[in-house]
Amino acid sequence: MATNAPSRRRGFTLIEVMVVVTILGLIAGGVAIAVMGHFTRARLTTARTQALSLRQAAESWRLSHVPEDCPTADALVASGVVDEASKMTDPWDVPYEIACEGEQTRVRSFGPDKRKGTDDDIVVPAPHPDAPRAALRPGDTLLREWNRSTIRPARWASASSRSAGATPRGSTRPSPR
Repeated sequence: MATNAPSRRRGFTLIEVMVVVTILGLIAGGVAIAVMGHFTRARLTTARTQALSLRQAAESWRLSHVPEDCPTADALVASGVVDEASKMTDPWDVPYEIACEGEQTRVRSFGPDKRKGTDDDIVVPAPHPDAPRAALRPGDTLLREWNRSTIRPARWASASSRSAGATPRGSTRPSPR
């Protein structure tokens, strides 16, 4: 008994395809949001690392020149302290600012907003968190993330008291032996 009825092939409906595309879009959106957070932190870390390197180069330059002079990026490259291929701008393509105050050399990135004196500026060396605010110039603050991760106030009285079995101030736990 042969039937002449055509065989029915079942395919995907438009609704099923739309549901799958929507799910894939939600997954891609979640991944993009997670990656952007890491990208922002990576740019901040890169700016801080480059500023540290540039500060070391500026300190080296100042040792071989008149101490009252403050180097510029061009002077560092011309003297060979910094390689020509080195990037002299921060991750937001703004040149680093090098400032010399007495013996202190500071390198500043204006941060993601590209404006001087705002809370997102990255300053190397960072001002001490216990420093009075009046002593800081505008823009000497760092992102809260940097303050938590890199600046830790000293909690031990001295290295000798630490080795003698003292505990940190405010701590009641015995020190490990």
